[in-house]
Amino acid sequence: IQVTEQDDYGRVLFSYTTYDVITGQEQTAWVICQKITKQAVYYYEDQNYSFSDSQDSIESLKQQNDWGAPLNEQQCSVRQPKFKMFFSTPGISSASNLKRNKIAHAIEQQYGYADTGSGFCDADGHGSELWYFVFDQEGTVLEYFVLTNSKYEINLFEIKNDTFSPEELHKFKVNCGWHFN
Repeated sequence: IQVTEQDDYGRVLFSYTTYDVITGQEQTAWVICQKITKQAVYYYEDQNYSFSDSQDSIESLKQQNDWGAPLNEQQCSVRQPKFKMFFSTPGISSASNLKRNKIAHAIEQQYGYADTGSGFCDADGHGSELWYFVFDQEGTVLEYFVLTNSKYEINLFEIKNDTFSPEELHKFKVNCGWHFN
């Protein structure tokens, strides 16, 4: 993670790079947090990141996040972690209330996909959770965002060619009844 810039109101623009073990490629994202404290993270949900490093994309991201303007916490999604070590990676998975193996079983029953890897991404305030799953279907690797609820009802969003746009993910969440903020 590398902090790139901060505006006069405390917003932080940072980048982080991950390594995709399936493709062998690095993926970099640019992210803006409106406000960060030890108790919570404030951000504009589905408008706070970009995968493009072009100056135009970064400037557009800053504009979407009111860069340089006073903070409007009412517009922010707020995540208050359920774990003490806020900045520790192992604590992120404890934010999930659902069982990964039950989600994988529901997907296998409904779609026939065998789970080869997964990770918790986010939860809304009404019990829905967003996960990332990798499946092997007859030797073909498939990547999906999986949105599920406490009844383990499954909605899938396929990630094609290892890419997706924030707008596509936002539309998927809206169509599945995700509760923002």
